[in-house]
Amino acid sequence: MALTSFTLTVALAVGAAATVAPAADGVSGDECAEAYDKCIGEHRFRCDAASDITCCALLECVGDCANQMDADTRADKCSGGGRCFPAAATAYVVGRGATRLDELRVGDRVRVGGGQDSVVHMFSHRDSAAVSAFVRVVVAGGLELVVSPRHYIYVEGGLREAKMVKVGDWVEVQVGEAVEKREVVAVDEVVERGLYNPHTMAGDIVVDGVRASCYTGTVPPLVGHWLLAPLRVVYALTGWVPAFLEKGASARIVSMMESLSGGK
Repeated sequence: MALTSFTLTVALAVGAAATVAPAADGVSGDECAEAYDKCIGEHRFRCDAASDITCCALLECVGDCANQMDADTRADKCSGGGRCFPAAATAYVVGRGATRLDELRVGDRVRVGGGQDSVVHMFSHRDSAAVSAFVRVVVAGGLELVVSPRHYIYVEGGLREAKMVKVGDWVEVQVGEAVEKREVVAVDEVVERGLYNPHTMAGDIVVDGVRASCYTGTVPPLVGHWLLAPLRVVYALTGWVPAFLEKGASARIVSMMESLSGGK
């Protein structure tokens, strides 16, 4: 099927909030990616919740043709390019308790792992409208971390992108004041609303009980932490943060960090 007719099929599916249109034989991964981008551009900001899941999140990236993409392309496209947490994810704020990330603010002191806490000094993403595909990591004891595929979390004592986590791995969790290692019992994909990535002075954060980095596959964590050092110094000395970093860094800033680090 030609790309134009394939995209039309997707658009019709959006309008009807029906099931995702299946890909026809012969649709390439590149065509699928192009159709996805077109769909995002045309519909993302005027979809309702049902059609967001049909088109804009595209857990299957415009039907089954997602299977024809390589893993990295699929992770980027299906997550809307985001490397974050959904709005409903929670961090533990000292003095306030579990707090949704869409209610978290610069200046909040949150748990970051190892029994420590640290202050949120900026957001690299803060988008309430985005609907994206995430990796859900289910941990023994009932904890669930929902996170973008390329976000780093602590696995087996080191950092690993969420898309690389496997059943049987162990992750670091914090429940109350107790810090534990717990086994991953399931890994799957879900669609959620919101893209939020708070950055702490420490560079880590505990989300829904699981320890994660504030950094992603956009740049290596050590490089990202180094690049943000001037902002941390300014915040530590003055408590001031540029308004756009409270609302979520622009794509241009994130792209600049990526370019400076030599990342993709």
